[in-house]
Amino acid sequence: MKEIKQVEYNQELPKFEKLSEETQSDDKAVHLCMHQMCTDVPYNANKKNKSVAYLGSFDEAPDYMKDNAYILTGYRINFNTYKKSLQSAFMFSNNEFSNIWSHFIGIIISVCLIITVSSFIAQNDVGVIQKTIQQLDNIYNSYESQIEVQAKINGKSSQEKLFNSLLNSFEEKDNYLKQIQVFEHILQEVSNLSKKTPISQQQKQRIDQVYFSLKTKITKQLQTDNLDWVDVYKIFGINRSEVKERRVSDPRQISKWPVFFYLLSSIGCFSGSVLYHTFNSMNKKLHYFLLRLDYAGICFVLLGGSVPVIYYGFYCDSALLYFYLLLVIFFCTSVFIISLFDFVHSQKYRKLKGMLYGSLGLAVSIPLFHLFYRYQFFNDEDNDYLSLAPAIPYYILSGSSLLGGLCIYLARCPERFSPGKFDRIGNSHNLWHMCVVSGIIFGYMFGLENYYSRKQTFCYLK
Repeated sequence: MKEIKQVEYNQELPKFEKLSEETQSDDKAVHLCMHQMCTDVPYNANKKNKSVAYLGSFDEAPDYMKDNAYILTGYRINFNTYKKSLQSAFMFSNNEFSNIWSHFIGIIISVCLIITVSSFIAQNDVGVIQKTIQQLDNIYNSYESQIEVQAKINGKSSQEKLFNSLLNSFEEKDNYLKQIQVFEHILQEVSNLSKKTPISQQQKQRIDQVYFSLKTKITKQLQTDNLDWVDVYKIFGINRSEVKERRVSDPRQISKWPVFFYLLSSIGCFSGSVLYHTFNSMNKKLHYFLLRLDYAGICFVLLGGSVPVIYYGFYCDSALLYFYLLLVIFFCTSVFIISLFDFVHSQKYRKLKGMLYGSLGLAVSIPLFHLFYRYQFFNDEDNDYLSLAPAIPYYILSGSSLLGGLCIYLARCPERFSPGKFDRIGNSHNLWHMCVVSGIIFGYMFGLENYYSRKQTFCYLK
């Protein structure tokens, strides 16, 4: 820290009138005086000493760093090495301090969510599997005695009625069978049983066949090695290698990779932002390179947030799935290419840039609007459309956070109403960062709800 010095207050600082005489313009004097009144960050009068790194005022900062005229202090002057820039990340008086750490915390949150998806969510599936197995056991163990008793008491018609009730009990497992993507012909087998009349040895064999087939298919859906020790293996008498072999051969499993991809894209977005805000003061060339990296991260996370919607929503319609994936990739790539041009980052086109990224957020929502429209107006019992009802609240919260943060950023609130008061924390860029973090958390919850909804809605044979 020897290279970094903060110039102390001059105890005999000239008064406002004297400053006016020493500066070449009244505007300069006003700005220096405002700096002294609004902040306790020292002002460095020795601008020509380029060997000393210090925190200076807006007027001292290089032109490429003057993004917000309402942020008056905390600009890094002569932080021209990686070491100095990295050290500045721990200086609270640095006006990039909160921008750096807000998105660094975002990286930590994203990593924690990845661990959650890969570990704890898999264990939730185990509980559902075990509960369903127990329900099937109860039905199977009691159905024969119930039918015999009913036949003796109420005759053949009651026997047939109870038999059909048994079949309906198996069909009630439909939701879970959909959740674990059991093949459609099993449900057809159960449906065919309901067309039979009185109980016979042949029908009993058929029920046994369906029962054990259901157990086999449920076991087949175990998705991770974390499940190797659950009691379900002991119940079925199936070893680990057999389950793994079946799992690989089954093409109908629902994967969580879109959720992982979204979280990885959020890490990419946060990382680009942290790099930009940490090292953007070193030189002009690096500043604009990192700025483009920062905006590339925005495009990447918008693409990542669209993937769970498209993959789970159009899982049963591969044509629409690939169409919307390509469309979203095209939108995000186009906006990124536009952001490579220098004019986009000038103050003149600042609002245009904000509108460009806001429009991109709406454009990547087109698949969601399609899903909602199709499910709302064309839904019936004979389709495999994904229900968005459980996930919609999270989507609204995510979208509101991102669009609300963008509006705050464009309006430069609240610092425009009190210049200098929000230089360190609480300015529009800080608030925008926090809105992005919360928006990505809600987006993760939205994607996870889509994952569970798709597991409960299997695809019909076309």
